[in-house]
Order: sequence, then structure tokens, then C-alpha cells
Amino acid sequence: MSKVSYKLGDFLKVSWQDIIAYSGWEEIDNGGPGISPHACVSYGFLTHQTTSFLTLSATKGMNDTIQYNQSISIPLGCVTDIEVNLLCQCS
Repeated sequence: MSKVSYKLGDFLKVSWQDIIAYSGWEEIDNGGPGISPHACVSYGFLTHQTTSFLTLSATKGMNDTIQYNQSISIPLGCVTDIEVNLLCQCS
């Protein structure tokens, strides 16, 4: 993942790997395809970030105060790429 400069409130495109669970019986893997994580892409306003996760929010309310809704928190260990989406110049 390349180093990208972004700040809180920026509209980001985040590529990440989601965890997949399987509950059926199967034999030990002997070189088969296995069950791989699911590739995902999420878009949203960066509303929170720590050393372990970031939070994107899909909706930005702009009344007396700026508030955000419809959020997803993604562990940074699952993130494969981050891009600042310049198509959304939302202020």
C-alpha cells in the first residue's frame, strides 16, 4: 500500500479484505483453492482513525453542526489501499 496523505473529513476510497467464515465439513487443505478473504471497496468521509482502525461515514449532514451517519469501521490490518477521492469536493 502506498503512503497517501489524507485528513479527517476527506472523502476516501478504501480497498480492504473482509473476513470469510465457513461452517461446513471439509478435509485438511492439500493444495486446493481454500476460502480466501473477500475483496471490498468502501467510499466515505473519514470521521475517525486510530492506530488500529479507521471509520468511514457515507452521509454528511450540514445543518447548524456537521454530523455524519451510516458508518463502517475497518481494521487497518485489513486495508490494502487508500485513495483520496477528488471527485467529491464536499465542503
